Amino acid sequence: MSLDEKIDVKFVLHVLEKIVTHGHRDETREFPTHQLEGIFASSDLDGYNVVLFNEYVSLTIQFHSKYVFEYNNQRERLLFLEKLEHIQRAYSNNKQK
Repeated sequence: MSLDEKIDVKFVLHVLEKIVTHGHRDETREFPTHQLEGIFASSDLDGYNVVLFNEYVSLTIQFHSKYVFEYNNQRERLLFLEKLEHIQRAYSNNKQK
């Protein structure tokens, strides 16, 4: 995924599913949160908004496939997207680390 591409919401939701399925639940947060390889996934109580984040980047998927992508610089954004792609590849076909 290049820097100028729009976010593929379907791809992000697939990664979210992998984080929830293969990750560890973080009980210290307000909303149910799972963590896998440094990426956290959470949703609000009604499930209309989901968030994937790390300490530098936050990607919120909202109702009707709208999204908000927050980051401080392009390098952090690119590293975050590369990590999402890694999770998608590494945890396909029931592969686990």
